[in-house]
Amino acid sequence: MSEIVDFIKENYISIALIVSVIFSLLIIISLLNWDLNPPKPESKLIQQVIVETFEPQSMKESNNDEINELNNLKLNPSDSFCESHLGNSAKLETSCSQLTQDNCSDTKCCVWLESESNGKCAAGSKDGPTYTKDKDGNLITFDSYYYQGSKLSVPTTM
Repeated sequence: MSEIVDFIKENYISIALIVSVIFSLLIIISLLNWDLNPPKPESKLIQQVIVETFEPQSMKESNNDEINELNNLKLNPSDSFCESHLGNSAKLETSCSQLTQDNCSDTKCCVWLESESNGKCAAGSKDGPTYTKDKDGNLITFDSYYYQGSKLSVPTTM
């Protein structure tokens, strides 16, 4: 500690001069309103998104054409699920296998396969499951299947 005190005693004039210069610079910068922050780049509008809320009152004021157009839109999540897998039945099989029995029954592209031991959802239609064999080539056995909640008989060729 005594070394620091000795250093200050020997160099107090230089230290006072440096502190005075820094303090004077700060006062000058403040008086002249110099901005020492780097300039920010100009912002560019890349995309504009307009979000409109849906209010039922505005629907009452709409004309019949707008109401008919809204009614024609497919807003059913199960239809969207099936449409998102069009042309890729292997991916549909994987996605269907992750559905619960209730969700499986809501879709038009999955069937619920029921066997003595358990049940599972698989890709299919009213005609039965899309795949009748597993990845190893073994025949998939099931006692019955449900399409949109209705029990259908197993075709004899399966």
